[in-house]
Amino acid sequence: RSTGKFFAIGDDGAIANTPAGALIKKLSMAFYPLDAQPL
Repeated sequence: RSTGKFFAIGDDGAIANTPAGALIKKLSMAFYPLDAQPL
């Protein structure tokens, strides 16, 4: 789980400081030969 802060400008023009979070799921994995790297 990743948590943090989210800063935004509200409807009234004031800065809003709200909590934020996300669930992170591993969807895939890539393997490369030792002499090759992704661009």
